[in-house]
Amino acid sequence: MVTGDYSGLANRNFNALITAMENKDKSAVKALFMDSTINSSENFEKSLDELLEYYNGKMTSYDDVSSGGEFVERNLFIGKRVFMSSYFVVETDGDKYHFDITECVFDSLNPGNVGIKSLYIINDKDFPDKDGYYQGDYKNTEGINIGKYAEYSEDTVMSREKFNNLLTAVENKDKDTLGSYFSKNAVEKTPDFDNEVEKLLNLYKGTHKPFNRYTGGGSVYEMNDRGTEYKYLDSNFYLETEEGKNFYFKISEYLINEEDENNVGITCLKVYNQTSDVNAEIDMEAVPIVVIGAE
Repeated sequence: MVTGDYSGLANRNFNALITAMENKDKSAVKALFMDSTINSSENFEKSLDELLEYYNGKMTSYDDVSSGGEFVERNLFIGKRVFMSSYFVVETDGDKYHFDITECVFDSLNPGNVGIKSLYIINDKDFPDKDGYYQGDYKNTEGINIGKYAEYSEDTVMSREKFNNLLTAVENKDKDTLGSYFSKNAVEKTPDFDNEVEKLLNLYKGTHKPFNRYTGGGSVYEMNDRGTEYKYLDSNFYLETEEGKNFYFKISEYLINEEDENNVGITCLKVYNQTSDVNAEIDMEAVPIVVIGAE
């Protein structure tokens, strides 16, 4: 059983895949897949030809955005299988591509059944979520999947745009723009608003890493009470920075508030320190490191 350096293994396997693709070596690419995937995928040979046609140029650089994440499948029929998941961004002399790859590194019932289970690839020009991880269509379909991606809801798109605007102000140290995103009531209800904004501006250096579907999004709630219209956005984001810091943002915002115009904008923002595990449960009893406004 393979243990330990999954990231190193993922990078070695990925480089072998790129080399085989650039050499148009169909047999070498096929050899990197699980036998069970080859046997169960419809039109595997055709999709292999399409993959070699889709990928253009020679790799000039690649970004190991996230590699070697481990998860385990276990039941009576398949025994125990260990998988690793990876996301790479490749620049070639002709194009740019995003890869989302799931690989089996251990199969207790069939030790030879290791390799790629699912490979998703998309050209950057066809991938709309420039600030996010590419995770295919979230179906993890076995075999080769070309140009597929999942549409985000309008609420998620809106919350991401707003959060990116906030992060841009943080990273540019733009105090005035950052302050303008908060409602007048939030400013008044924060005992030391300027100090909290300064803390937000100095959370981290550099820029943030892309966030995926599972680490950021929002929901819009529309209400009409006594003829008064409200539109409310709740957003939650897990953020990883280039310098290795991790934060959890909880944001509440009125988009429309006909009853109180001073309560339009971000009404409450809380930032928590977070572990490097995106799936770790957020300790909402912990003391936030930044608090602006009130719930």
